[in-house]
This record gives sequence, C-alpha cells and structure tokens, in this order.
Amino acid sequence: MVRANLDVGIASAQDTGLRAWRWISLGAALLSCVSCSSATLPSDDEGAVDDRSEALSGHPRRAGHPGSPFYHDGRPGRGGPPGHGDPPNNGGPSCHCDGTGHGHDHCGATSTGGATSTGGATSIGGAAGNGGATSIGGTAGNGGAAGTGGTPQGNFTLSSDSIFLSNCQIPQTLTITNTSNVPLTWHVSGDLTGIAFTPQGSTLAAGDAVSASLVQTANALAAANLQIDADIAASQTLLVQGGILGVRIHPPADIDFGNVPLGVASPIVCIPVPDVWPGEGLQFLGNSASFHKSGVAPSLQTCGMGWTLYVQGWVPGPIEIPLQFISMSGPQVCAPNTFTARATIVAP
Repeated sequence: MVRANLDVGIASAQDTGLRAWRWISLGAALLSCVSCSSATLPSDDEGAVDDRSEALSGHPRRAGHPGSPFYHDGRPGRGGPPGHGDPPNNGGPSCHCDGTGHGHDHCGATSTGGATSTGGATSIGGAAGNGGATSIGGTAGNGGAAGTGGTPQGNFTLSSDSIFLSNCQIPQTLTITNTSNVPLTWHVSGDLTGIAFTPQGSTLAAGDAVSASLVQTANALAAANLQIDADIAASQTLLVQGGILGVRIHPPADIDFGNVPLGVASPIVCIPVPDVWPGEGLQFLGNSASFHKSGVAPSLQTCGMGWTLYVQGWVPGPIEIPLQFISMSGPQVCAPNTFTARATIVAP
C-alpha cells in the first residue's frame, strides 16, 4: 500500500512538474516572439516542444479541438488556421514573428502593424499647404508701384503766352512762376535771332518767380515761337512778335515865351526838324487854343525845314502845352520825342 501511494505521489509530482515546464516553455516562446525583429523560429518549434513534453511525461500527445489553444490533457495546442491580418491579439500564444501574418499560427497578430497605415493620416499635414495662402502677401508687390515714385512732377505758369516787342526797344517782361512744391529749373529754346532774352534760364525754389526781359535787336522781326522748357514740367509755348524798329530823334528844349500881354501875339519861334525820318510831323498834345503852329508837316521856314510857333492868350495867367514829334508815314518816333511850350498871359 505504501509503495502504491509512493508511486502515485511520484507520478503526481512528475505530472505537476511537467505542467510547470510547459507553462515556462510557453512564456519563453511568447517573450521570444515579442523581442524578435527579423529572425524567425523554426517552423516545427511547436512539435519540438510537444515532443519534449511527451518524452518527459511518458504519455503520448493527444490532439485537441481544432482552433483550441490547448490539447485535452492541458498542453498547448497548435492553434487554429493561419491568421490573415485579423485584429490584434486574435493570434494564438505561439508566434513566429516572421512579420508576414501568413503561413504561421496566429502570427497574423502582426497585422496590427498594418494599423501603422493610420500613419497615413499624417497626410492631413498636407493641410499645411494652406500656408500657400501666404502667396497673398504677393499683393504687397503692389507697393512696388510707389517705387514708381520716380521724378516728381511739377508745374509753372507764364504771365502771358504772347508778347509784342516794342519798336523802340523798350524791354518787355515775361514772368515765370514755379507753382510746384519742389525746385524747378527752366530755360528758353527756339530761334532767338533778333531777340535779347534775359535771363535765358534759372532755377526757382518752390513758389518763386523770375521776370525775364525781351528786347528786339533786329531792324525787322517776324513772329517767332519760343519754348519755355523745365526739368520737371511740360514745355510751354511763347509767341513773340516784333516789327520795324522806330526812329530816334533829338527834340529841342522847351520853349518859354515869358509874359505875353492879354490879346497880343507873341514873337514867332521857328522850330527846325531835329532829325530826318520818313513822314516827319509835329502835333499838340492837349488844348492848344492859345498856341498857334504852322501845321503838322514841316515846311520851309526861315530856319529851314520846320515849323513856326507863337502864343496869343485871352485869359490872364500861365499857360503851357506839350508838343510831340510823330511819323505820318514811317516808323514810330521813339521817346524822347516831346517838348513843352509855355507863357504867362498878363493884363495891360
């Protein structure tokens, strides 16, 4: 009896040890599966484990139900059909880590790695392409138009767009005004033959003006179009017209008849033609009731070609009148071309 009980105890202990060995082997296999990366276990590892188990137990191996992780005697089974990318953890406890998920029991659990395709969600990062909206900043390129800032535009005015030059060479004035808010430089261009234009250019500060003098220098001058140009403004046209230059003479001094009795004619004074010019003439400027002249045109007098003049007044008091030399058929007689005759009418 004691021997029989001892045998039973030994058998029980052996069976318990066998069971422990099986679980230890299973755990080692699982750890090996987790840590492996490229190496794979031999395809007959399970058979080798089962053979060792059978050798230790002395009992033949019995198959379990298909797909069951254990045999009927509690030993790990071969598992179900090979996995095909089933969800994680559906695989059996034994894994060959070949990474394919095909051809080995439940290694399809590695199909969880397929879940890394979720990483494709990083394509959402493509939304960062919206950053291209910064291209709107290109609108700032319109600011480049300010660079078109270029040379500032100005303006100027002329006091007249046409000038008739004096036949007697009296300077005519043209006023040029810078109406810009920046300095302006101007100059005159065109045919200046027969014209003295002074100055012919200058620089004007903002708001400043200059008066240019124009004088005819030629004996005869046709109309001319001159240009007033500026560095920051459009040119303007100035029409200049002239004619035949006038005649210059040497008029006599003033004539003073002194005191002349009321109603009595004064002595006659002869006034010779001071110079020779075409169409000589002499005229009164004003009321000449008390002064008497031989006429407008000269005639032969005791003093030569000229005029006679005397005074006879009917009202007591001083009197006078200016006389002017003129041209009746020729060019203008230029100043100085006048003199004055005066007298005092006294009662007897």
